[in-house]
Amino acid sequence: MAMYMFAQINLYTNSKTGIPMASRKVARLGLKKEPGFLYFVDRNGDVWAVNSIKSNIEKEKKLVAKAGVQKKENCLYYLDTDGDVCEVQMNRSGKQKKSKEELAKPTVKYLVYEQMQKTGRIYRSKKILLAQRSRDISITIPKVENGKYGITINYQAKNRGMYSQTAKFIALAKPASNIRIVNKIPRKYLNK
Repeated sequence: MAMYMFAQINLYTNSKTGIPMASRKVARLGLKKEPGFLYFVDRNGDVWAVNSIKSNIEKEKKLVAKAGVQKKENCLYYLDTDGDVCEVQMNRSGKQKKSKEELAKPTVKYLVYEQMQKTGRIYRSKKILLAQRSRDISITIPKVENGKYGITINYQAKNRGMYSQTAKFIALAKPASNIRIVNKIPRKYLNK
């Protein structure tokens, strides 16, 4: 089949931004669309139709026309209402995916407490991960919750520009006293 190349430009507006986008016909085929089929242009530039009716039967794909359109990078190809193949420049200026270094990292805090046993006082510490931007951190007195002994940490975490109240249960060894949250573990609390 011969390749049909000419330029007829139509202006469409982007539904999100309202910016006019130029669409141009790259192959005049004049295909008649059948109801119940979805038409698309494959990577070779040929027009295909697939059954778009949602049912349990398998979707059948059939070749409608060998247009042989040479595709360009960052362009979207589709079949318009006249049955012709059109191309439009895709908008790739959206928000870029954040790298691992840019992703929100949790705030690292340490929960330190003392535990009295028959052999004497034991100093314990536990690493806690809180939201990256957190404020107003408070601790409840130790209690049993869902069969586990521990404390609840209440704090406000920033999410999409607003602070919201958040609670986190931390299990501790029984009996715990002198409980506090610190940024760095004191030397006597480090495990030897």
